[in-house]
Amino acid sequence: MRAYPASRRHPQFSREALSRSLQESGIQYVWEGKALGGMRKSYADHMSSADFQSAAEALAKRQNACIMCAESDPADCHRSHISDWLVSNGQRVVHLLGDGKRREHPARLI
Repeated sequence: MRAYPASRRHPQFSREALSRSLQESGIQYVWEGKALGGMRKSYADHMSSADFQSAAEALAKRQNACIMCAESDPADCHRSHISDWLVSNGQRVVHLLGDGKRREHPARLI
């Protein structure tokens, strides 16, 4: 799910193209709005909102969910905040990095 599922530079990540590509691989694409999306002045403040809480709880209920962002390193974007929330609420988070690498998200206090 992406908050702004469109890209002039990378059209393969537009909502329609991404949905079609994932479906061909047997993966369901779900766009649930902007509640978990980035591009905020203070993402940490947003995490206490009802919108974030509701969307994060819905994400936590999904099995094998994936969240995406244009940033390649999750440590440099809002995914790290979402991952902190998920891990602190009992979920396992594994970041998929380039070259087939994976990194478990560390448990931290939020």
